[in-house]
Amino acid sequence: MKWNSPAALLLCAGVLAASVKSAPDVPDSGNDVVQFAELPRLFPDYKVDPYIRAAIHLQSLGKDRGCEKLMAFAKRKENEFWAYRHAAEALERLGVKGRWPGLLWVRAFKAHAEEWDDYEKLAVLCRMVFVSRPAEKFMRPSLGGPSFFGKTDTTDWPLEPIELVDGVPFLISWGYISGGEALPPCFYVQYCIDNCDWNAVRFAPKTDAEKAKALEKLLSSKKWKEALRDWDKRRLASQIK
Repeated sequence: MKWNSPAALLLCAGVLAASVKSAPDVPDSGNDVVQFAELPRLFPDYKVDPYIRAAIHLQSLGKDRGCEKLMAFAKRKENEFWAYRHAAEALERLGVKGRWPGLLWVRAFKAHAEEWDDYEKLAVLCRMVFVSRPAEKFMRPSLGGPSFFGKTDTTDWPLEPIELVDGVPFLISWGYISGGEALPPCFYVQYCIDNCDWNAVRFAPKTDAEKAKALEKLLSSKKWKEALRDWDKRRLASQIK
C-alpha cells in the first residue's frame, strides 16, 4: 500500500478513531470546557474578570457538578494526547514509517504542550473555588519554580499563583521555571476534590472602582520585601483592565 493513497488515509483515520475510543474517559464537558479553554493565559495575558466569571459559574453549579466540569477540562488535552500517541504507535506496529506517524506524534506533543496552559488556568480556578480544611495546608500546584514580585516567595502567598484581595484574584507571579515532568492537571484537581472544601464564599462581579480599590490594597501590602518597580505596578494594574 502506498502511504499517500486514499486507502492509507482511511487506515490512519480508523486507527485514530480506535485510539480515541481507548483513550482515558472524560466526563461530558458541554460548553464549559470551551469557556475555560478561552480563559486568558497567565503569562502575559492574565485578566481578573474572566476568572471571576468562571468561578461564579462553577459555584452556581454546586460542588459535585463544578468538580465534574473542572475534571473534564483537566483531562481534555490528556485524552487528545493519548489518542494521537496510540494512533502513531499503532501505525508503527503495522510497519508504517514516515509522514503519517510523524504527523500524529506532532499532534500528540502539541496536545501535551497545550495541557500545560490548561494546568495554569486550572491552578487559578482551583485556588478560587476550593479552600483548605482546618489545620491543613493547601498544596501548591506543580507549575514549576515561581518568580514573584517584590522579592517575595511561596511562604508569602498561600494561594499562589494568585492572591485574593476582596474577591479579586491577582496574579502575583511573573513567571515559572519548569524542571522535570509535572503531574497532569487532573492530579491536582483530584487532590483538591479529595483534600479541600468547596469555597462557601461566593464570588461576584466587580466594578472598576472595586477592582481599583483591591489593587491599591495589594500595592500597599506589607508582604512586599522590597519596593515594587514601576514595571511591577503596571503588570499588576493591567490585570484589572
